[in-house]
Amino acid sequence: MNLLKKIFALIFGTKQQRDMKKLIPLVKQINDFEPAVSAMNNDELHAKTQEFRERLGNGEDIDSLMPEAFAVVREVSKRTLKMRHFDVQMMGGIVLHRGIIAEMKTGEGKTLVATLPMYLNAVSGKGCHLVTVNDYLAKRDAIWMGQVYYLLGISVAIIAHDSAYAYDPHFKAEKEVDEIRDAEGSFRIEEDYLRPISRKEAYAADIEKNRDDIFAHPFYRREFVRDAGYLDMSYRRPGKRGEDDAPQGISE
Repeated sequence: MNLLKKIFALIFGTKQQRDMKKLIPLVKQINDFEPAVSAMNNDELHAKTQEFRERLGNGEDIDSLMPEAFAVVREVSKRTLKMRHFDVQMMGGIVLHRGIIAEMKTGEGKTLVATLPMYLNAVSGKGCHLVTVNDYLAKRDAIWMGQVYYLLGISVAIIAHDSAYAYDPHFKAEKEVDEIRDAEGSFRIEEDYLRPISRKEAYAADIEKNRDDIFAHPFYRREFVRDAGYLDMSYRRPGKRGEDDAPQGISE
């Protein structure tokens, strides 16, 4: 049996290779949008978010928006972060959007890849959660990738164990400025850009970045509380349990 499997894999490729091959036409569609998207100015790119929302409101399926939306995110990333998503990173974004696990090693661009499905699902207005392992990464990535979301008109919030913040490039914290900072700001947390807000305000953002345990407690409150006034998570998204009103989630 093992020999037959090896022969089959040599002829037709492994399942992973076959699955990856199916993504190539989608990546080509994304790349086909690049010339037109690259010709847009920042205001035109910003306006694409409202256009996508209107198209969703008119009944268009979110998957049909994916190629153009991913192309828009890549262009904004090029302008704000000087980073262009590679084709293989586009594949990672497609896989995450489909709710499938995408395993990536350190340095392969997990944080950048996450901007693709996060933006696409945040456009729906239902809210989108990114789960990470600690407060440092939640803050760092909100500031780092927040530049992409901000240009596109998508709000980003962080909920830590004792505080909540919104990404705001115009906010300046009252603190002593360190003399030594890294060149890109991708490793040191620049809290100048984190404006303190309430937890309810944070959960009302288009994208929330939290630790897994911080998400868990509001989720259980949402399931058991009888008075909606006590809710933090999804308080702006009314509906009975079981309805499709829950935020989308991506783990990093």
